[in-house]
Amino acid sequence: MVEALKANVELEKTRILAFIGKSGPIVSNTIAKSLNLNSFLTAALLSELVKSRDAQASSIRVGGSPLYYLKGQEEQLERFTGFLRHKEKEAYELLKKEGVLRESELQPAIRVAIKDIKDFAVPLSVKKGDEEIFFWKFRFFEGADDKIKGLLKEEQKPVEIKQETKVEVKEEKKEKVKKKQEKSIGIEKILEKWASENKVDIFEMISAKGRDAKAKVRINTEIGKMELLLILKNKKSISEPDLAVAYQEGLNMRMPVIFLSPGKLSKASQQYFDGLGKNIVIRKI
Repeated sequence: MVEALKANVELEKTRILAFIGKSGPIVSNTIAKSLNLNSFLTAALLSELVKSRDAQASSIRVGGSPLYYLKGQEEQLERFTGFLRHKEKEAYELLKKEGVLRESELQPAIRVAIKDIKDFAVPLSVKKGDEEIFFWKFRFFEGADDKIKGLLKEEQKPVEIKQETKVEVKEEKKEKVKKKQEKSIGIEKILEKWASENKVDIFEMISAKGRDAKAKVRINTEIGKMELLLILKNKKSISEPDLAVAYQEGLNMRMPVIFLSPGKLSKASQQYFDGLGKNIVIRKI
């Protein structure tokens, strides 16, 4: 049965990718309706496709949902700039017009907004002697290097341009890393404490970040040891997408799932859970 479900999941992923290929950037609900799929399963499958980099998710939100698209469809995202917030739209239009903007010369509100339009704004770090200068380039502008060199042509020191994945002050970066490490340690300890109290053996910690943790565990049964996927969500309420994603991960790993959370199930979430079958159980912490 698990093999059949897994084969069906892979088929649906293929259908979703083919649909996005024809339609261009599109929201999850439209995909679900067009392909006659359950909306929560569609969200879970899209999450897997983004994780495997077969699909991409935009930073633009349309009705609260990202747009899903394939590599090569990036420029089509400009059709949805009407959904940007006021300052984001202003930052987008200014960046598209100029091609390149020097961060230090931006108004504070635009400086904040430009960091939120990740679909269109690419950070660049420019080395000028011992000085480091930050710029933003419009994603589809091909003359960025020449324009930056032109802006700095009056200065005699050599210029080295490199693309950054993130622009931030080094002290801020260190602080963020420290906070992330602290959160990861915290959630991992919660999982380990529950496992110890319930005589569950953790044999592989897969991830521990923020409020989420995931591990492969063993439990003793009457017929011997059994391996399961333990998923911890440290949140106040459990949503249907939470359950859909957890169930899908269990199918992918061919393991039953223990879904661990202090949260409560809504009536709709409970009904959805009841329909998932015996391959997933929920335990409270």
